[in-house]
Amino acid sequence: MAAPVLDRAGNLYGTTCCIAGIVWELLRGSWEEETLQPLKCRANGCDSTSSLTFDSAGNLYGTTLHGGKYNDGVVFKLTRGAKHAWKETKLYSFTGGSDGSLPQAGVILDSKGNLYGTTVYGGSGYGTVFKLTPGSPGHWKETVLHQFTGSDGETPNSGLTIDAAGNLYGMTPYGGNPSCSFAGSSGCGVVFEITP
Repeated sequence: MAAPVLDRAGNLYGTTCCIAGIVWELLRGSWEEETLQPLKCRANGCDSTSSLTFDSAGNLYGTTLHGGKYNDGVVFKLTRGAKHAWKETKLYSFTGGSDGSLPQAGVILDSKGNLYGTTVYGGSGYGTVFKLTPGSPGHWKETVLHQFTGSDGETPNSGLTIDAAGNLYGMTPYGGNPSCSFAGSSGCGVVFEITP
């Protein structure tokens, strides 16, 4: 499970993965829980273990492990509406091929509104680093920035960090040094950098 995030008022937001999953809010002070959005499994994604990311307008972004058109996970956006209602929009549905499969970690935003994240599988079989670029309303373009091969890392399941120059940093639990072996996997993980 990922750590919750805070909004400007100090309310907490997070996700659950069991029974399709939900996005929840804990209201500061009373810490009363409110379900913002039940994740509709097949259509818009389900089983979210990701952290959430706010944009400057207060919209939330996250990922789901499953669901979507190909059942290989989605990137979603929640937009706050009137009377504390939230609308879910599917931004991208992974195909399970070269574009990636099973995004376990959340996404991050750059200053231009692009989203970046990782998938545990897909690509050459060991996971990907991807970028989503907003286009015409409702259309986002996915670009695979890196496909892991095992020797450079395997199954990235943590989030990314971005610096001022746009370099991306992350880690994988497996892959890397083949002389280290853990749970039947070659390598004990890497810390990586992706440069623009």
